[in-house]
Amino acid sequence: MLVANCLAQTEALMRGKSEAEAMRELAHLPGEQLDMLLPQKLFPGNQPSNTLALDEVSPRSVGMLLALYEHKVFVQGVIWGINSFDQWGWSTASNWRAAFCRSWPPATTRWRTTAPPTA
Repeated sequence: MLVANCLAQTEALMRGKSEAEAMRELAHLPGEQLDMLLPQKLFPGNQPSNTLALDEVSPRSVGMLLALYEHKVFVQGVIWGINSFDQWGWSTASNWRAAFCRSWPPATTRWRTTAPPTA
């Protein structure tokens, strides 16, 4: 059932739903409900997506997925003429991370560790 839902979502992104298809689906509704729901049922097709199926989740398969994603990001950067791995957002996130790490964990949490006893 889960795989069927996944593949149906992929097909929906590919095909979309036209007004005629939505009207057939909603034909049983009275006019006011139809007018309210019709815009919610319409969406364009030709929306790029990737669906990958793995035989198993293992360190090797996860590594291959990460490598695939990194290659995709690199190729998109080349096509769009940007350096995908040198963005201002990364620098900003690094600054926020540093501030977060300085304040974490809060002194009042029960997760605070204590130093081992000295002999």
